[in-house]
Amino acid sequence: MTNSGGASKKIEINEVLRDDTTTEPLHMVVDDRLRWDNGQTIRIKFLNGSLELQDNVKRIIGVWQPHVNLAFKFVTDGDSDIRISFDRGLGSFSFIGKAAQGHDCTMNLFVTAYMHQQELEHQVLHEFGHALGCVHEHASPVCPIIWDTDKVYSHYDVRYGWGRDKVDRNVLQKAKPDTVRFSNFDPDSIMMYAFKPDLTQNSFSTQDNPTLSKTDKKFISEVYPKLKGDQVSSPDPSDVPRYQAAYGLAEQVRS
Repeated sequence: MTNSGGASKKIEINEVLRDDTTTEPLHMVVDDRLRWDNGQTIRIKFLNGSLELQDNVKRIIGVWQPHVNLAFKFVTDGDSDIRISFDRGLGSFSFIGKAAQGHDCTMNLFVTAYMHQQELEHQVLHEFGHALGCVHEHASPVCPIIWDTDKVYSHYDVRYGWGRDKVDRNVLQKAKPDTVRFSNFDPDSIMMYAFKPDLTQNSFSTQDNPTLSKTDKKFISEVYPKLKGDQVSSPDPSDVPRYQAAYGLAEQVRS
């Protein structure tokens, strides 16, 4: 599992949310300063959606709670930090951490109250991982996938109309190991998406993971460490594994 790092770069949502329509992962990167303050209360507001769906999403978001030194407070009015909509015309996306500030909708979930519970949990946990500051696992410098680049380019061109630059940026690009710190590659991470083996040279494949892995839980607890013993303040989490990055939005558009 990985977290963010590097220099700040402000972007507008339209720079990223274009006409992408894919069920495969998009790799966006994130500024390290977008991580929430350790011990902070994160105020979460739903912009729409039925009470049934909202309650289910609240429960799923709560799966992250025991592993972070953050408080999640759901509000219906006043100020908020994360604002969640259920617009099926947008697909699923989330701003990364504090990049949410200054935007009306900071997370969209392409889910319904009637979809399979495992798929609902996967999407909510994944997108809220982005909201906590995590990026996609396949961008790790130690990710063992050896891409068949010609097949990857062809796949994304035929199915989604992507040019090579876009495929490089969203699928093939890895963080440089000399500019980042990172944990061991975790194929079971909730931040990992499914890849078919025919897109790789080493027959490597992954699947959509339904819940947090052991590494996810350990990693995020190091990003937002809780007080121990007679500590009066939380340690600075700046030395946890992180990616050097620039952008603040991660999206997953589902058809």
